[in-house]
Amino acid sequence: MSQPPLPWTDPTTKGGATARLAYHLTDDISVEGGFTGYDSSIRFDNPFAFVAADVFDPFNHQHSTFVQGFARVDADMFDHMLHNRLTLFANVTNRDVWQTESCFDANFNALNCRLGFRGGRRGLEYQGDLKLGPSGLVTFGARDETESVHTSQDPSTLDTFTPINAEQTTHSGFAQHQFTVFDRLDVTFGGRVDAVEDNHTFETWRTTAAFRIEETGTKLRATAGTGARVASLFQRFSQYGDPALRPEARFASVSLYENRFRNLIDFSSSPSCSATQVIGCYFTNVVRTETMGVEFAGEAVIPDELRIRATYTYLIAKNLVTERTLFRRPRDKGSASIIYTGIPSLEIEARVTVVGPNPDFDFINSRRVTLAPHAKLDIFANYKLDDRLSIFGRIENVGDVRYEEVLNYGTAGRSFYGWMKLTW
Repeated sequence: MSQPPLPWTDPTTKGGATARLAYHLTDDISVEGGFTGYDSSIRFDNPFAFVAADVFDPFNHQHSTFVQGFARVDADMFDHMLHNRLTLFANVTNRDVWQTESCFDANFNALNCRLGFRGGRRGLEYQGDLKLGPSGLVTFGARDETESVHTSQDPSTLDTFTPINAEQTTHSGFAQHQFTVFDRLDVTFGGRVDAVEDNHTFETWRTTAAFRIEETGTKLRATAGTGARVASLFQRFSQYGDPALRPEARFASVSLYENRFRNLIDFSSSPSCSATQVIGCYFTNVVRTETMGVEFAGEAVIPDELRIRATYTYLIAKNLVTERTLFRRPRDKGSASIIYTGIPSLEIEARVTVVGPNPDFDFINSRRVTLAPHAKLDIFANYKLDDRLSIFGRIENVGDVRYEEVLNYGTAGRSFYGWMKLTW
């Protein structure tokens, strides 16, 4: 369709604040608290509007706020052999999106509307660190976390919109033991149990070993373990969700690495999509998947004021049932940095990130696609004025490269950031 001229700008405003305060009541007891918050608004374009004039309509905008805070008590006991930490935490997110032609009535007529989201997380965690002398360190604890979500739409068309009002609580317990054998081999092993109310209970474990060759400054590492990820409230309770969706589990071993997943949470399409699902359809568990590959990281100093750092990841990710490539996991990804420290108190880094072709899925046209490879340059700088005050800045995407990490979702162009840090 013929679209109106592109506006010269889509304004964005953002402000934030953060604070942290700690106080030592005694040599053994301290308290700490803090918060972080931001408020942002942005105007955007709607390329999916049916009417050309609606693509760049100023009605397309978003406003969001986020606040999180914590309170913590630390206490040492038994002549500092046992360190205890108790933390209360919470956060709240509010987001409203006004968009042209983004809602539909029962006759599939497009409406301009506001979509609202309010989410929260609150909980309590205890962690203890017990020093065992030559036998190492034991860490143990428990955590209770409750997540909540509420969505809304205005105007509300209940025949095509299903609001979410859901909450889930996860009870967790964990323990870990770290010790050293023969003065060179550092070993860690631990386990965790998570119980999601009205859903599933699952166990995970992990063990690591690191052998130090101090004469040459070399360390050999190996890791094995399992991992899991609980399905989000949206994945369980939205019109695309399944309340019985199982946690995503995996077995991992790292060097040349291989991960095997059970019940990977993915988004799938089906001919039986309901009117409220419209596109794509639903979240589901992929029974068996696998990722394998190799990771490299290295750093060199040439000369003393110049460092070169490089990373590279080669990844093969596939569905073991269909033998097809998993989406949004590029095979090749790497970065290279040059870091200059020749000026006292100043550090400058130029970093190039390269991402190869990235498989994705076009849910509108129901077909697999490949996102184009891209490379972008970022520049970072920090200057230490004195022992208490430092200035930081960065320029992201210096070349203003246009690229996608997810189909039809834009990424930021050339962006500038700056901030100060004061310690007292």
